[in-house]
Amino acid sequence: MKKIFTLCLALFCATATFAQNDNNFNSKGTFVFTDKDGNVYEDGDVITRDEAEESPFGDIQIASGLYVKQTVADFDGAPLLCGMSADIKKIDNGELQFCFPGSCRIADKVGFYDATIIQKIKSGASLVTEWTPGWDEDEENQLEGMATATFTLYAFQNFGSPEKPNYYNYGAASSITVNFVHGTTGINGVVDNSKATVDAIYTVDGTRVQKMQKGLNIVKLSNGKTMKIVNK
Repeated sequence: MKKIFTLCLALFCATATFAQNDNNFNSKGTFVFTDKDGNVYEDGDVITRDEAEESPFGDIQIASGLYVKQTVADFDGAPLLCGMSADIKKIDNGELQFCFPGSCRIADKVGFYDATIIQKIKSGASLVTEWTPGWDEDEENQLEGMATATFTLYAFQNFGSPEKPNYYNYGAASSITVNFVHGTTGINGVVDNSKATVDAIYTVDGTRVQKMQKGLNIVKLSNGKTMKIVNK
């Protein structure tokens, strides 16, 4: 019975690689996003990154600071694989590079980029994802602005061979939205786009403060939404 079920699964995958899970396996939380210290972000979190760093090419980039962790053992004796999609909702200028360890794509337009890179990951692997702002006409300064993208992790298994993979998608494991911000124009845009103002700022231990502190800040907006902003 088990062999018949596996065969049916493989045949189904051949025509619908990204079909949703139709058995008892729950993909939620099988892969999660973390920070560099291994602290797990909740599914659906929204975070803001505004720390500029120098890229290997000498220009400024804003890194996501995200890592990926596998939280459950492999399913039914076969390795769980991970894939990631990127839904770019806003990009004022420049390019957004998003990697899924070892393989990268570069985008400069709003759009949905499917989870075509699927692989076994090592827990704690860096996402190596960053936004590089564009340059002004004189190429003296990089432009202010922001880019916003939602990244979603998926759990897969390969019912084919390494040479001829036949992936089955069990569905989304977790997602996170990142606001990449450069300059005051971008910072204002995080709030302006939601037509909200800041109601309160809290530290991670729940203490209310008057201004942003170093590290992770919890910002509550007038529209009821909550943002997590890392201030270096």
